[in-house]
Amino acid sequence: MELADQQVTGEEWGWFGGIIDGEGHMSVQKVNTASQKTRGYCLSARLSVTNTDPAIIVSCADILRRINVGYYVFEVSQKSGGKRTCFTLRVDRMSHLNILLPLLIPHLRGERQARSKLVLEFVQSRLRNGTNRLGRAHQNVPYTARDIEIGEILCSWNPNDYTLSLDDMRKQCLGRYSLDSERKPESAAEMTAPSAA
Repeated sequence: MELADQQVTGEEWGWFGGIIDGEGHMSVQKVNTASQKTRGYCLSARLSVTNTDPAIIVSCADILRRINVGYYVFEVSQKSGGKRTCFTLRVDRMSHLNILLPLLIPHLRGERQARSKLVLEFVQSRLRNGTNRLGRAHQNVPYTARDIEIGEILCSWNPNDYTLSLDDMRKQCLGRYSLDSERKPESAAEMTAPSAA
């Protein structure tokens, strides 16, 4: 893992983390199955990025290739009236998420970082308890109670449970900050007032 990480610069990881923060999605999804060996569904971990700019998707794919993480890229059908083609890049093999997420998590913030930590916990649990060497889950290996709990948490996600509340954010940074003055505005209305030149 360390050798793979050295092939991607810190600046590139920072850029990739920003893309995931803004355009990415991490989840453990419930997928219905017809198999009698399971409870009628399986849980599938996934990271995806969707964007209309092909250069962004190509740059994400390049980073993944350099750390030996497999991915799919596919075109997303547009709703009526859509003018630009949309593409999604997706990583869903658990052994590959187990390589990617530890490298990516330090470059994420807020909700995406919290979701990624839960997805990584799920992935590592399944790799320990119920997957083959390729990172594919054996359908007959039961999920742990924590595996199921992580799936439920991510399906009924409330960002305020895992990130700063709006009140905390307002207390920490609402208003204008100037390098030449320690004075902070006293009200939100003052934020929009033009500064004295």
